[in-house]
Amino acid sequence: MLSDFLRRVWPAACADLSRLRGPGYRGASALSVVRPGRAEPSPFCRMSRRFTTPAGLECDLDYFLEWRPYLWRRPVLWAVGDPAWLGGRRVLEIGCRYGRMSCLFGLMGAEVLGVDVDAAAIPRAMREVERWQVGDRVTIRQISGDLAVLRPQTFDLIFTKSVLYWVRELDAMLDSIDALLADGGRVAFVENWRGADWMMALRRRLLHRRWMKEAADFPGIRASQLPLFAERFERFEHRRYWHLVIAMRGRKRSPAISGQPATDHSGPLRSTGL
Repeated sequence: MLSDFLRRVWPAACADLSRLRGPGYRGASALSVVRPGRAEPSPFCRMSRRFTTPAGLECDLDYFLEWRPYLWRRPVLWAVGDPAWLGGRRVLEIGCRYGRMSCLFGLMGAEVLGVDVDAAAIPRAMREVERWQVGDRVTIRQISGDLAVLRPQTFDLIFTKSVLYWVRELDAMLDSIDALLADGGRVAFVENWRGADWMMALRRRLLHRRWMKEAADFPGIRASQLPLFAERFERFEHRRYWHLVIAMRGRKRSPAISGQPATDHSGPLRSTGL
């Protein structure tokens, strides 16, 4: 049968999909239970659903990913990297939606500002902040979409998930993101990947048919747009997953490369004007 064939040739994918139906998947709860006979929770930096915060709280990564965790888990882990680096860092999440990833960064010790243009999502994100008791480290704000309201050269990490692929003027958006990075700051982008024309035709048949009447209109990061990222961030790397998601990471170019003078903006996030 087809299912038996897939288990033989694609065991990792089938293992991920099986979790959606099995008792181990708890989409409504972030707390993870270590079952008898199983290994202890792995650190966040490893390919595992479970992780332990610096405060000792055992959590389920899938909860913070919000939707389709089997697609986003590995790309997010790769793009963000070692969570130990987050402690004490200043993080900006653009398009924070319901605030779960912002709360995750706060739980890992970062000082976080989550922004979104959707006014309806902000109250729910605030409730997540209260639930996880990270109000001293996580701030949620609504913005109009103009990042110029934030103080430049402020953030050590700027993170997006399923946001940039909607942006029509991507080059201008990336310039704004670059301006917000502190010296040595990092970017971690996890976005929808448009893929080749044949893949788009297949997806139009199988997925989101009402959203994809024309493959050419489907938003997604294209291969032709990758140079826009590489031109702005040094050590730029990217990986594609399942022909559906692309993870990208890089660093702010040094002043010697960019020609900009080094400036110290080490003040607290609360003074960004938001």
